[in-house]
Amino acid sequence: MKPARTRILLALLASLLVASTAQAKPTTPEEEARRQLDFAWEELHGSGWQDALSSAESSLRLYPALYEAMVIKALAYEGLGDLRRAESWLQTYLEIIGSTPPHPEAVELGSRLLDALAMGLEPEPAPLTAEPAPAVEPDPEPPPSVDPVSAWGDASVVVGGFGGLRSWSQGPCDAAGCAGLPSQAPGFLAASGLGGGGGLTARGEYFVLGWWAAPQVRYDVISPPSLTGLQVPAAHRLDLRMALRVPVLTGARRLWILGDVGYGMRSWSTLQVDSIGSAVGTNIASSQIVAALGVRIEPVDRFGVQARVGLGGLLASTGGLNEVVGELSVAIKPVGPLQIQGGVDVRRTTLLVSSGADRAELIDLSAVVWAGAGVTF
Repeated sequence: MKPARTRILLALLASLLVASTAQAKPTTPEEEARRQLDFAWEELHGSGWQDALSSAESSLRLYPALYEAMVIKALAYEGLGDLRRAESWLQTYLEIIGSTPPHPEAVELGSRLLDALAMGLEPEPAPLTAEPAPAVEPDPEPPPSVDPVSAWGDASVVVGGFGGLRSWSQGPCDAAGCAGLPSQAPGFLAASGLGGGGGLTARGEYFVLGWWAAPQVRYDVISPPSLTGLQVPAAHRLDLRMALRVPVLTGARRLWILGDVGYGMRSWSTLQVDSIGSAVGTNIASSQIVAALGVRIEPVDRFGVQARVGLGGLLASTGGLNEVVGELSVAIKPVGPLQIQGGVDVRRTTLLVSSGADRAELIDLSAVVWAGAGVTF
């Protein structure tokens, strides 16, 4: 008897040790969430609609990225006869997963709901139970919002400043061309300068009601070029454009193709020598058509990157292509409607001007960094 009792005691001790080790083993929130998910499926197929809802809700609280629990909630609500909530949770699930293939049960549920709506009838509960659905209290928590938070939103207004390098030159022209000619007195001065420059900028856009098209406005005040001993007034730049954004990717990660076309006004600093040999700085304005293509990427909520390449052409009988622009910018929406933007702009613009019989070519090249703050809504 003693050997038998000893073996029994050893077996009991071994069982207690294994049970203690299993209980002490830690589990992660994701593991516990998947355990609750398994319970939810069992309860769903066993007609326990309310229990399935509770287990699925526990799974979502422990690990919100376990979207399969949303399918269970939708099916459970269908079984309970609450088709409005079933449709709401199914729609939430499909929006979150984006291009990922949906769960087969979600596909079947969607088909049943569509058929019922097309026939104007209430769809039958999912064929998971023969029991009548028990009465339950309404779910106190609505489905979570899954609308992505865009860094730009449908509308944004930003005011800021810019600074960087600027190269400016003015060269008199004759019938043979504009290369290397001396100053004309009276007439246009031969001058050039390279140095720092900056200014102020204001930019805005409004995609009305989330539509694909939007008006865009940009206005810059530009500091004069660096010319030793010469006074040149500040310049201005205005763009009034109609923009188009075409969605390529939607959901958690978003991608748009951008295009815009519109009117542009540029004011130019010119230098002329008067009849007594004094240099006089004046501003002249030119009108042109501006157009660009670009891409806008938002890999995560509240952050985006935009790249844009544009061209400009003069609106005149002697006009032609005279502007090339490259822009790279980022946008951040840190809190509420606040938006912060910044980036790099590179621009080369040329213009032929005349005064009486005198002509000159202006060349303006700049590379600046800009930053600003505003609101988005």
